[in-house]
Amino acid sequence: MEDTSVKKSWIAVLLGTAVAMNMMLIGLLVAREVITLPQAIPATAESAVPDLRTEVQLEWVGSRTKGDWRIEEYQKVEVQLDEKGHIVSKHPTSEMTYMRYWNPSS
Repeated sequence: MEDTSVKKSWIAVLLGTAVAMNMMLIGLLVAREVITLPQAIPATAESAVPDLRTEVQLEWVGSRTKGDWRIEEYQKVEVQLDEKGHIVSKHPTSEMTYMRYWNPSS
């Protein structure tokens, strides 16, 4: 007797599962037809912000002689370049670099 009731309960579980899965599948198929998704617009717009890169360069200011030394002066400059390498803007900084060369007098 128990054997028949176990079989009936398994059949009921399997049948209920099959019915539930079929109802979900039908719901998905109906929802696909009823609900319309907005059309995707391809992203073809270019960035409004230009692609700039910043570099720090040394610009020669001048040179002077002090005793047996020749002193060259350079100023650091921040340079913004576009994607093609053209200078967009230059901003001098207050930082200076000095290079000394020994120049013995003859």
